[in-house]
Amino acid sequence: ILLFVVIVLLAVWLDTRQKLLDVTQRECLTYDKAPASAATGRSGQHAVPIMSWQDKPWRIMVSPKHKLIFCSMYKVASTQFDTLFHRLWDNPYWNNFYQQDFSKGNHWFKNYTLEMFNPLDRNASKMMTDPSWYKAIFVRDPLDRLLSGFQDKCLRPGKNAPHCPAKGEENRTSLSKVVDALWNKLYGGNWEKHIREMDNHFLSQAVYCGSNRFLPYFNYVGVFDKTNLADQAFEMMKEVGIEEYMNGWGRHHNESLFVSPIKEKGFDSTEAKLRHFFPPKLAAKARDLYQVDYELFSQVISPPSWASYEG
Repeated sequence: ILLFVVIVLLAVWLDTRQKLLDVTQRECLTYDKAPASAATGRSGQHAVPIMSWQDKPWRIMVSPKHKLIFCSMYKVASTQFDTLFHRLWDNPYWNNFYQQDFSKGNHWFKNYTLEMFNPLDRNASKMMTDPSWYKAIFVRDPLDRLLSGFQDKCLRPGKNAPHCPAKGEENRTSLSKVVDALWNKLYGGNWEKHIREMDNHFLSQAVYCGSNRFLPYFNYVGVFDKTNLADQAFEMMKEVGIEEYMNGWGRHHNESLFVSPIKEKGFDSTEAKLRHFFPPKLAAKARDLYQVDYELFSQVISPPSWASYEG
């Protein structure tokens, strides 16, 4: 009986996987029919931006069934958004991901991200600018994201330690040392070195998904705001027609994908938390480190007004 159940589950998985791959192949063939010279931007005067491996296409989630493209960045609710796509992909283990059990189903990432739509300069680039595909991205205040990365990757010994840019005794270090280490890796604005050497959890958000070039083509730009993250996510999902997937999570399938508002432990607000961990001078240095993010996403995030080298 057990063997029969295993065989049935395997058959279902293979059938679902093949259906998604068939859709993906059709999309690639459709784009490959058009010559690259025929691609134009929204103005009709300039060629579309070109997607490359530096844009980390493996972090661009794709659901051909829903014509949805999503830029998933580390430390920007990536766990929740990634698990959402596992459910959209009909991954039988989608709820395991929500429960932080990543032992099953990781191979699905290899099949349903933008990196599989090769060649990138033709298929992926045109998908990112094709208005028939709905494209969404969520960003986070760089200081808040940096602090989250520091607390998660630098203050916990063990498997997270290799991600920390500055390691102290027993894998512990200070936020100031992390900012200094990141600044040294940037080498005063060496963009290619920044992309190559910076850990993904601390990398500028402008690097992800080619957002420094493709942002005008996104339909939805949300912000990791703990007061209304759930509302924003639901708004985005409703526009795509997948709002039903906001619910049905957890061990008993009675939880929401996002809980809002999310309380800052020990602080009245995110700003109060940031002021506590970042003295004005350190905040100014971190602000300058991620200046490109504040500039690119200026419509939804602003640099801290209290950051100052004279503070």
